[in-house]
Amino acid sequence: MGTVFAQFRWTPVRWTPTAKIDLLGGQLFFEGKNTSFTGHGNWLFAPGMKYSDKVYVLPLYSGKYRRMREVQELIGGGFLTKQTFENAVAVNLRYVLNQSWTGKLKTSFRNQMLVESKDEDIGKGLFDNNKLGFGIEMERAGRGRLKSLKVSFDPYLLRFIHYKSLSSGSKFGKEIKSGVNVLDYNGYDTLIGADVVLLPKLALSGSNLFSFRSYTDQNTVSKTGVYEDNLRKDLYNLTALGASYRLPNFAFKNFKVQSISSLDFSYAMNDSNQDNYDASRNKFNSNYYDYSEYTITPKISARMLTKLDVSFSYSYSRRNYSDRVIQSKTGTYKTESLHQNNHTISYSLKYPLVYGLSATAQGIYRKTTSNMEYEKTYLYTYDSQHYYLGLSWQY
Repeated sequence: MGTVFAQFRWTPVRWTPTAKIDLLGGQLFFEGKNTSFTGHGNWLFAPGMKYSDKVYVLPLYSGKYRRMREVQELIGGGFLTKQTFENAVAVNLRYVLNQSWTGKLKTSFRNQMLVESKDEDIGKGLFDNNKLGFGIEMERAGRGRLKSLKVSFDPYLLRFIHYKSLSSGSKFGKEIKSGVNVLDYNGYDTLIGADVVLLPKLALSGSNLFSFRSYTDQNTVSKTGVYEDNLRKDLYNLTALGASYRLPNFAFKNFKVQSISSLDFSYAMNDSNQDNYDASRNKFNSNYYDYSEYTITPKISARMLTKLDVSFSYSYSRRNYSDRVIQSKTGTYKTESLHQNNHTISYSLKYPLVYGLSATAQGIYRKTTSNMEYEKTYLYTYDSQHYYLGLSWQY
């Protein structure tokens, strides 16, 4: 009887590490009031590993910290937060099937800590949450005009780790007091996207995201305010289209400009089986979370003086709630449906220094208006602006 020995062949791993750190500081103005000095930081580290011409592994660690007043949508409305601290880890396994197709397996975990009120400490906030995700993706490298085609499926779990113990006596609608872990849900995202080059200087992109979100412990509310046995389920869809065009180069003596203009458009819809019951006014509000929203964003990016990168963009979005009616300042219900308009102007400048360091400046002005007058629950109308100056390092 012969003995069979398995032979293993060790292949050296080729490393391609990538790192980036942004450290910025500046000033924030919210509702016309000047706040104290604020800070902003981003970081990313990705030690890419190539095992062969077919197998790649990309671990990634990223995070950000913002000490600023900003409005974030968390449970169906806008909430003013004061600090945000996020950390995320992910691992992507990429396998080259053939010259055209590449498959990816993905897993990720993100922890987000939000400070909403003065008496909250970071890491103990009401809306702190964890997100655990998995996914599979297929991408086709195109030839000719079709540059890429991508299809992915990404299920994930979102868990608010403190809400069940801190939400007692909250001011929110009765529908989010219908269980214990009422904000937790499982999401299932399906995405298809493509990039196309029509002309040497004109490129188009398009994608459609469909998301099914199943809440694990939020019962639906009936017309009488009684909780039903059904759990909340949301259907969300986002369609995005974009076009970019490389403008002719401009030169005057030693002053040269290379620039690209782009125009992005998106349309989103949310459909939920959850309604709202205002117990204080015995008012049932059907389809409370249903809305449609469109966004249009023109942008121009340019490189000047061979090194200085400049970008400027303006974004306008309009959200229309199908059945959520507005209220007066005292809370009296009216007949008109709620809508919001959002205007955002942003700019950035970046100039390389030495050893991967760059001087960076960026700013944002945002103004949101609404026909809603009652803001004791959610924030609908506000304006804010900030500017940051600092350093970026990239390897």
